[in-house]
Amino acid sequence: LDGVELDSSSRAVEVSAFVERPAQSETAEPEQVAAEPRKQSLFTALASSRSNLLAMSGTPRAAGDTFVATVPSGQQLLCTVEASGDTVSIAEASANIAGDLVIPGTVTDTATGKSYIVRALTFASFAKCYSLTSIHFPATLVDITDDYVLIDGSRLTSITVDASNPKFSSSDGVLFSKDGTE
Repeated sequence: LDGVELDSSSRAVEVSAFVERPAQSETAEPEQVAAEPRKQSLFTALASSRSNLLAMSGTPRAAGDTFVATVPSGQQLLCTVEASGDTVSIAEASANIAGDLVIPGTVTDTATGKSYIVRALTFASFAKCYSLTSIHFPATLVDITDDYVLIDGSRLTSITVDASNPKFSSSDGVLFSKDGTE
């Protein structure tokens, strides 16, 4: 795959895209308008490259490995395997997610067949989901790593939480700590 690099030490996939810069004037020097590399987050490339490698080799995922999980509604989430080996954090959601998102308590890696418990949301998980209107958190989701998980969620109007979640609750579509103080 052009532009995809697999770092075997961290088991991470890096995708680079090349974007043409427009000429600034008719007299611009060629080196001023040459293509320059710009890294983009394209987790769909991950699904077709890394998952296929794992499926062919039968290799289980290690802590830090990522895979794309499709939830029952058809929406896609980039998941990162955590140190326990049985849980994942949601690292990124597909930018085309629109409407309501129900985060399941477990996701399955189709390349390996293993199911993982969804435990956390990480930095800017839903940053590009401009059309997301509501999110439901499962009972298993007990960690939100920072305040920027839902940045740019201008259409987000409601967050609901499974009543058996030990860490979070919601009231009138607003997310709170379980005891309602935060």
